[in-house]
Amino acid sequence: MKKENQVNNKKYYNWKTFAILNSARPYYAFNNILEENMIDTINDIVLEKDQEFDRNLLVDFGFEKINNLIEKNFKDLLTQQELEELSEYEKASLIKKRTKNLSYDDKNFAALQELLSIDNVFRPSSSMLEELEKQAEDFVTDYYKKEKNRNIVFINKKVNKELQAKQTLESLNKKNLIINPTFIINENIVSSPYFYDCKENVLGILLYSSSTKFKHLFRSYYDTKVIRDALKNIFDEPVSKIVLIVPKYEDKKDVKRGKLNFLFSEYCRTSKTPSQSTTKEKYSQKEIIERKLGIVESKNKRNPVIMKYVDGELTSENIKFKFDKLTDNKQLGYRCSFNKFLAYCKDPFSFIEVRELFKDQRGNDLDINLDDFEDPLNLALPFFNDLIAKKIPNYKISLKSVAKLKVRQVNPYVNDEYKPLDLKEKAFLAFYERKAILWDEERIKNNEGWKKLNDPNETIVWFDFEGVTKATPIMDYVRAWNQVVSQTSFITTKNDEVIHNSNEFYMKNYENYTYKTFLDIIEDIKYGGHEHKEELKGTSFVVFNKGYEKPRIQEMIEILEIYKSKNLLTEAELNKAKESANYIIDNLIDIADFYKTKNSRDIDPYNQLISISDIKAKYSIKKLEHYVTENNIELKHKIKPYSSLEIKNGMMALSETTLYVLGAIGQKEWDEKIQFLCEYCENDVMAMIMVKDLVQYILNKSRSENYYHKLKDYKRKI
Repeated sequence: MKKENQVNNKKYYNWKTFAILNSARPYYAFNNILEENMIDTINDIVLEKDQEFDRNLLVDFGFEKINNLIEKNFKDLLTQQELEELSEYEKASLIKKRTKNLSYDDKNFAALQELLSIDNVFRPSSSMLEELEKQAEDFVTDYYKKEKNRNIVFINKKVNKELQAKQTLESLNKKNLIINPTFIINENIVSSPYFYDCKENVLGILLYSSSTKFKHLFRSYYDTKVIRDALKNIFDEPVSKIVLIVPKYEDKKDVKRGKLNFLFSEYCRTSKTPSQSTTKEKYSQKEIIERKLGIVESKNKRNPVIMKYVDGELTSENIKFKFDKLTDNKQLGYRCSFNKFLAYCKDPFSFIEVRELFKDQRGNDLDINLDDFEDPLNLALPFFNDLIAKKIPNYKISLKSVAKLKVRQVNPYVNDEYKPLDLKEKAFLAFYERKAILWDEERIKNNEGWKKLNDPNETIVWFDFEGVTKATPIMDYVRAWNQVVSQTSFITTKNDEVIHNSNEFYMKNYENYTYKTFLDIIEDIKYGGHEHKEELKGTSFVVFNKGYEKPRIQEMIEILEIYKSKNLLTEAELNKAKESANYIIDNLIDIADFYKTKNSRDIDPYNQLISISDIKAKYSIKKLEHYVTENNIELKHKIKPYSSLEIKNGMMALSETTLYVLGAIGQKEWDEKIQFLCEYCENDVMAMIMVKDLVQYILNKSRSENYYHKLKDYKRKI
């Protein structure tokens, strides 16, 4: 059969493929899924969910994309040995060196730029995971040597899969614990757990955060299925127990820079996300750990071990996810049994639903539908963005809930039931379909923040944080994956005029970043920079989306309190920092409040102070900047186009700083990059002032203009 639609000729399929088949259309499991339509959303996920997002999964997609680009465009630049033995990122670095003189007109120039862009996004995550894996390796090998008297065998992850699998089979000695084993069945189905204990037939899977989730249980199920098949003629019971190697959740006062402690867990949560109550003060440290591991879940019921769920084919009443969602021959959601997965992998492109994105398994047309927004395994991979771009491109910029509303108009079936839009939902969609702006003039003018922003006597400090994180604690008393502030840009205004600006870079030298840096950051915010002059002291402080800046300030105080408890900080120093932090928080204005929805499910444009139909309930500063630029709106304060900057987005800023603290960027190169990072951060602050100007611009518009509507007038129209 001719495979015209094939994008990736994958040689092997792993648990990720199985997971996608149980989360999205089969097309995405076997074709190139890292589309341009998805990459921005993935960047946002990494920036927003610095603690819980599964970077291991993200890195896997980065590997795939890099390998595809190398195979298609740059294979001849690498030796066979380099292709077989180097990591994806090592290959990318070599290609960068060997193509440094590539001209814009060269046919491979675009591919090179794409390769470097992907490398920039995914390399920091990969480097962080390597740092964590080294400590996990020390923990596992130390335990199995001392407690179990095992010989430790390491399989080289850089050699090809066939050789990895061969070395694994050759190491199946009862005395051995195999680190990084590879098992292959059906020639192309691969399982690569973290370890395999040959004597007790224990399967070990490494986690990268302290919380277990259902997808880890799902991964355990997949690996067990493959290993039992691969070793069925060698062991009577190839997998008798499953353990997760988990970074231990620790009290902040016990956290040490660069150091992780691990534990083994036979338990796993059965929900896709960790409970929001797991870290509440009412729980002891022991209870928090039990909830994060899934030993205890809802109503304090003790969970069965992972092995019981796996042996039961994940059919327990505790698990909402079901493999079989077929009713009356109609597909509800995307599910795939393990046997069906094997059939797909044998010859993927013999299946029409793999070849064609908009066909079901019977060859019928399959339009975009609400099932496409499901994420039962919490993979956080926005396949729906790609579908929206292809089927309803006007909703590429859209809150997910608004896009779902449009999808229900296109396809009004929910779980096979006909559910057309009601009158209220039709009215909401009517607004988003037209080109219009809706605003509540009365609420805006009565908003305390707006009054301060327009008070000529207010000294207003506009500021923005850029952060950095690691998979290990970045400093004492800061948990792994938690961000600390690496830089802050300030612009101080009075009576709508800029009177001062400052860029403070606190991560100039990682070794010098200490708790004293927190004292500097807090005071710098208070005065809009390092010049602590009384005339520059802010009376109001403005951020865009205080959900990031406010917690960082509070966390700095929490950590300073720990230093005080250990007599490393004086009472006077702590009290001064607390007083300044409280002063800043009490006078904090969130400019995003004028544009944001109540929550991610809120689709009512009347609930926003300002609702812009073009961006369909999205309100990020980049989306607002895009709107202003696209519509050639002339405002008093302007920013540089992000595309013209060396650092173009928050992901690039985070990536560069992360690579520095990991030691992947030398001090000389880092000193050169700092100016570009400052330029980006300052641009973000100017963008805040610009979106404040946009509020005033909208308020100044006449209600007689068709495009602009005061809330009370628009409500009467519909």
